Amino acid sequence: MSGGPEGRLEAVVDGRAVGWAWDPEHPEEPVEVEILVDGEPVAKAIADVERPILAAAGMGDGRYGFYVPLPESLSADPTHTIRVTAGPDRAAVLPLEVFETMVRTPGAAWNGTTFIPEGASEAPAPFVPPEEPPPDPGAAALVGKQGWLFALDDANLTLEQLRGEPLLPGAALARRCEALGERHRRLRDLRIPYLFAVAPMKERLYGRFLPEGLGLHSDRPVRQLNAALRDRNDGEILDLMPSLVAARRAGRVFPRTDSNWSDHGAFFAHRELIKEAGKRVASLGDPLLPREARFLSRGDYRGDLAAKPKFDFLAGELASRDDDGGWEEEIEAGDVSGLRALRMPAPEHLEVTPGRAPHLYEIAGAPELPRAVLVGDACCLPLIPWLGEHFRRLVFLWAPEPPLEAIELEMPDVVIHVISERRLLAGEP
Repeated sequence: MSGGPEGRLEAVVDGRAVGWAWDPEHPEEPVEVEILVDGEPVAKAIADVERPILAAAGMGDGRYGFYVPLPESLSADPTHTIRVTAGPDRAAVLPLEVFETMVRTPGAAWNGTTFIPEGASEAPAPFVPPEEPPPDPGAAALVGKQGWLFALDDANLTLEQLRGEPLLPGAALARRCEALGERHRRLRDLRIPYLFAVAPMKERLYGRFLPEGLGLHSDRPVRQLNAALRDRNDGEILDLMPSLVAARRAGRVFPRTDSNWSDHGAFFAHRELIKEAGKRVASLGDPLLPREARFLSRGDYRGDLAAKPKFDFLAGELASRDDDGGWEEEIEAGDVSGLRALRMPAPEHLEVTPGRAPHLYEIAGAPELPRAVLVGDACCLPLIPWLGEHFRRLVFLWAPEPPLEAIELEMPDVVIHVISERRLLAGEP
């Protein structure tokens, strides 16, 4: 005798009920789910979306997920109860204990609306992504012209380099080339295309706001490395500098008070990455067009450098500065509420860096799209929503280099590796 469908309601994300349901006695037959809000049926769907994490848990082929849009009229009220049933007998789909209502963009339509599983006594705590790695803004902030702030930390950009010293001596250049070449060869042996890109520093894009007497060397580590790699037939580096220079005409690519690029800058960097990845993956489509990206104005933004100790550069020396506040600025934050990719629980094999949670994003019902692994540091975080729109499964791993064991288990169609130029200066390839 059949026990009937089983499943879980995991979350409501940007007004979509997310979860899974299946009938263990008939795994080949997808079941219908019905969403009830405040006791009234509002939507139905077939739970047939591919969820690899379910297949990995031994649940058939894993095609039992659902992502059901709710009527946007529900966003007018602050609180609703929600219940999901499955199959002809309307078996209850139980909510997770950590059920969440998540809106990924402040100011979006669903912001301020909370869904509570029917029968729960109170709303869950607001969603906070687990173990989100903070950016690395350096030990202090250098105050430039017109109140612009730059990361000040001799571990990755020394005062000598800011005075225009050369960047990569011969021995360091050779070490980086060897490391990059070995990485390229190992991924090639796995038949996985490898795209390595470098995000330019804020000082490159907005050097005109550095204090008088400071300016980076005209040569750049990306150009040095590319010339050496071409001589060795060991691949090349994608330089994101030209695309960001062009993007400055449309908006600010770095906030005045932050060490990492803005959502606007990340959007244009994603375009360059997708164009280049498309040369390696035939099934990858075109990048999002600028008119397809939405941004929301935020007027009280304080970047990661705003709370750091401040220094002026006066008469050729650094001088501590009393911080009188006033570092708020207006920025354009990316509105990702209309994007298709949703964050999902990450399987154990992706836990490659202690204290750094992997990100797993999937697009429901898009088997024609390729899969990707994104590897890198803090500069990758604002890239994830935009890149996620081009892959049915996108994994982000915070790591200095591609972790081959996890990548071999994932077997993506492409590995995209993006690091900040500061990492090259700090001796990391």
